[in-house]
Amino acid sequence: MGTVLSVKNLRKEYPKFTLDNISFEIEEGTIMGLIGRNGAGKTTTIKSILNLIHTSGGDIAYFGMNLADHEAEIKQQIGYAGGAVDYYKKKKIKKIIAVTKTFYSDWDDNEYRKYLELFELDEDKTPSAETDLFLPGAEWLDESGNTIQAHGGQIRRMPVPDGETVRERYVWVGENKSNGHFGNPVAVYVSDDLHRWEFMGDVLKPPAAREDLDNDSYFTAIYDDCTPEEKDLIYSCFNAETVIERPKMLYNSKTGQYVIWFHSDDATQKNTYKYDVGMAGVAMSDSPFGPFRFLRRQRLSLCPKGQIDCFPASKGEARDMNLFLDSDGTAYIVYTSENNKTLYISKLDESYLNLSVPPEDAVYGEDYIRLFPSAMREAPVLFRGDNGRYYLLSSSTTGWMSNQARLWSSDQIFGKWKNDGNPFRGSGANLSFDTQCTSVFRREDGQWIYYGDRWKQSNLADSRYIWLPLQFEENRIRIEWLPEWK
Repeated sequence: MGTVLSVKNLRKEYPKFTLDNISFEIEEGTIMGLIGRNGAGKTTTIKSILNLIHTSGGDIAYFGMNLADHEAEIKQQIGYAGGAVDYYKKKKIKKIIAVTKTFYSDWDDNEYRKYLELFELDEDKTPSAETDLFLPGAEWLDESGNTIQAHGGQIRRMPVPDGETVRERYVWVGENKSNGHFGNPVAVYVSDDLHRWEFMGDVLKPPAAREDLDNDSYFTAIYDDCTPEEKDLIYSCFNAETVIERPKMLYNSKTGQYVIWFHSDDATQKNTYKYDVGMAGVAMSDSPFGPFRFLRRQRLSLCPKGQIDCFPASKGEARDMNLFLDSDGTAYIVYTSENNKTLYISKLDESYLNLSVPPEDAVYGEDYIRLFPSAMREAPVLFRGDNGRYYLLSSSTTGWMSNQARLWSSDQIFGKWKNDGNPFRGSGANLSFDTQCTSVFRREDGQWIYYGDRWKQSNLADSRYIWLPLQFEENRIRIEWLPEWK
């Protein structure tokens, strides 16, 4: 029998660890194991003999050939199986194999089929049961193997086109932060099981330049009926340098239209701060997959007479926001106002495109309500439990840093709201498990799910999604950390 692998005087230096003078051989037909405590160098040795890391010295040879000079030839004859599933976890096996086989000149498809049968694998499924687990904080890839970009988003089940039919699916709408902080297009993904998500595109896009509204076919198809003055206004409100945050979508069964509201902001002539405009943007489309037409941005409800306005210099502000659709079909927008000091809930009209009445004509307690003045809350999420009670979850205002969430509940949406405290339990609850709330939704089987963003300020595109089971305990709510769950 010949020598398959020969390692002589292997050395790898790290700042606080050195793998020093490792030598061994593996003969054909034998099995060898590496045993040692954590940090002893087992993984470093394996990565070194695969040339996955650069070594500091020594010689590695396979079949009598030096690895440094014959790596491509050697790797045609060896395989590596790690302890975890390092393939795209949400790609089907046959799609993974279609890519993998291109690296091997003598790929044996019959042998591949034999192992599929031996291990009872379905190549039309993903490679691990792990894909049927929610893994809070892990990178989440769509069906094309790309990182899901749907931050500050919302999950809602709604009718969507599917070929020539329409059927209920889960729709995930959020900010595509691939290019950073400002001017984010709104992305949409769809799923049947909440695990595998198909990217349907950026459905609401801001123009990069005013000329795009006249010359770019994507924008001319949407805004061609607008006058030059109307296009000027659209661009001034909605462009690649403006703030486009926390988009939420509703389907209107009466009109057949899909409506997006979002936080629309920018600097002003008086203030270069990008959050000085403080308005709500609204867009609509005949399809959840767009393209959505930006309609306008506007201020919302006003502090009523007789109450103390916490920021009278900027009336009707709208910043972080969410949408809520009640069981009777009435839609509401919930948002932070008065320079993030106060939350509002305002009723929308039957089209979902406007407030139920103009702000100056609105009746307090019938058309809108103002909650928790001076409490400094943002990222509101409004939902109604199976018990019929309304719940309002929000975070404090600490920028990109996590903080303690707070929950309120009420029997009526414009009624008296009760402070239920922090719904998070266990270690990390005081920082909401390093998340900021953005959506709460109900799975088909009745399980409620909390969805929060774990912001990464240095690389917003790599901010992670945290989904956790939300439990009802009579009229209260409990959210506990689980590293994985179904």
